[in-house]
Amino acid sequence: MKIGGRILALVTALSLTACGITDQYNQEYDELGKKVVAEVKQQQGVADAEYSYVHGIDQGQGISVNVTLSSDANPADMPGKLMEIAQRNYWLGVTPPGGPTMSVRVWSAEPSHPQISLEQVDVSDTAALEKKYGPRPKKK
Repeated sequence: MKIGGRILALVTALSLTACGITDQYNQEYDELGKKVVAEVKQQQGVADAEYSYVHGIDQGQGISVNVTLSSDANPADMPGKLMEIAQRNYWLGVTPPGGPTMSVRVWSAEPSHPQISLEQVDVSDTAALEKKYGPRPKKK
């Protein structure tokens, strides 16, 4: 095999090895989704909750929390209460810098399950969040 062929083989092998790197799975983010859903499920007025965590070079990092309300829930109050849970857990659970995007989608208990709200967790006001929840964790 000539030098050019060896270099091409090496570059190909390194590219395939990098596929595992670009997967970008982060256990800290996956655990955050689990923790938010566990706390949300304990709230009165929640019938069900689940999350999905997507990761990868083509998807970035994202956590989507889907909550279905029970028939006794007040749909006007629940989105804010659920966002508070998500924001607090995100603030205290993701070591800076950066982190995944996180959205909370709330669905009605009605048989057709219309969407009530969809909001993104926002942690840009660091001073207010630190005052409210305390300092963020240090990098592990």
